[in-house]
Amino acid sequence: MIRHILRVLCSLALSFGVFASIAQTQTRPIEVQLLASSYSPDGLHIGIGGAFADFYGFIILDSLGETLVEVTTAGQITGISWSPDSQRIAVRSSIPYEKGVYGDDIHIYQINDKAPLIQEIITYQTAYHTSGFEMLWSPNGKFIATYYGVQITIRDAESDKIISDFTTGESGWDSIEDVVWHPITNALYVLDSHNGLRVYDPNTGEPIRDTSLLPLSEPQTDQFSYLVASEFAFNTDGSELAIVFNDFYQTTRIIDPVSGKTLREFRPENPDFDIRSLRWAAEDKLLVTVGAPSFAIRFWDAETGELLRSYENLLGGYVRDFAVNPDATRMVVIGGFPESAGKPGSLPLTDDVGLTLETDSALLLYLEPIAITP
Repeated sequence: MIRHILRVLCSLALSFGVFASIAQTQTRPIEVQLLASSYSPDGLHIGIGGAFADFYGFIILDSLGETLVEVTTAGQITGISWSPDSQRIAVRSSIPYEKGVYGDDIHIYQINDKAPLIQEIITYQTAYHTSGFEMLWSPNGKFIATYYGVQITIRDAESDKIISDFTTGESGWDSIEDVVWHPITNALYVLDSHNGLRVYDPNTGEPIRDTSLLPLSEPQTDQFSYLVASEFAFNTDGSELAIVFNDFYQTTRIIDPVSGKTLREFRPENPDFDIRSLRWAAEDKLLVTVGAPSFAIRFWDAETGELLRSYENLLGGYVRDFAVNPDATRMVVIGGFPESAGKPGSLPLTDDVGLTLETDSALLLYLEPIAITP
């Protein structure tokens, strides 16, 4: 597997804030807690945030892993989202409890071609104080959606004005599993905890359509086939919606988002039972997933469901966050040791290459392109 990794760049050199190249038996200690990563849509920049050795904040790297800028924030960064044109970046900053302030800050920065490379343009405070809430930039670049529990807030991306603020159901029973924007219509698709799929108008917060991913009339083929949808994602033109169900077989279903008709469905061998992320890549030829308990990052043929590549045991076998560039040739992985945080660990990349890790670390992997037969 490792032969596919052409280059491994790892470990933030703490005094310089850069990724250090790992060759042969070099070791680098990590003393940071990284929590979020995201590629810009054009694939030219990477945002990585968390708590660094001497500051809370985030860094922006170029596609080769070189640090372009460091930004300090009041709290550690727990979320990053790029605007569709790659010209702005929104980060979620968790305010330290000792400040006595309720809620998290969202900062929006403009990315410039010349100095200053980055410039803060908007800051506003959310009603949430938890790393569990998510934020998503709309495909047209006009809105930023944040959600937690059953609450969704839509804000104007050019100001701190709230466009709509609404609930999707009863707290607990209808809690949100996942939210995605339709890439063309900019409607908001919301998946709840009992397979309800609702479509909302972001301008009003009113539901446009209410459907179900699992009709009540659908027969249950055996005791393991009960489908609980956990993650979903649109392809580039919004014509297909990929959904992963956390059943015994880890069923992946591709549906027509308008009719709800199943276009294709597959069940992988040796599935994980808790998929944490699902993404399209490489011009919609690939689906990328990561799940527990293996935390393997897997690349699937989106047409056939064939497993094309699997990256396992990265960063101690625990993946906290990851990001893949648009053509699936580079991947940033953030990991840690949930059962032994703060204790040194060993990561064997090959027989003669290893790293010594403390608490958390990040890898920038250069991937060999996957050949997809049309």
